[in-house]
Amino acid sequence: EQSDFRWDVLSVGNGSSHLLQLGSKAWLIDAGSSGDLQVSRRCILPALRKNNIRTLEGIVCTHADLDHIAGVVPILRSVPVGTLRIPPLMLQEAQDHPTSPCQTLLATAVEMGIPVVVTTRGDEWKFDASTFKSLWPPKNLVSQNRNHASLALEIVVHGRRFRFSGDAD
Repeated sequence: EQSDFRWDVLSVGNGSSHLLQLGSKAWLIDAGSSGDLQVSRRCILPALRKNNIRTLEGIVCTHADLDHIAGVVPILRSVPVGTLRIPPLMLQEAQDHPTSPCQTLLATAVEMGIPVVVTTRGDEWKFDASTFKSLWPPKNLVSQNRNHASLALEIVVHGRRFRFSGDAD
């Protein structure tokens, strides 16, 4: 029996947030808006409640621009999250800039006991009847361009392939 699959693009304004559900389990890809720093309280958390989602298997942050991560910290503080997946440049930014949004996000994940997994090309993980595979960036990528170093994913659900590029060039 196949679980119901649902992919919702949340209306966050100038930003990105995608809610993937298989049955009662869910992943969030990005949670941001450049024009609305309250995006999680205004849009994302109500969408989770409306869909009866009380926990997230994980959150994928494709890259560190606010239009992709501005709402992540309030979500980490409001909903149990199993894993936070980030690209290598996001970790590097957090280490290089201790007052950056990246550092705040990663510190919150650590404070909440959420494992942070740096994800690069070739990494795979299962989510119920689906498989996530990272297509980009490669482990050895040297770039300071957040978009170029953005996570790109292929998600296979019930034999169907969905590709999500974040803001990768």
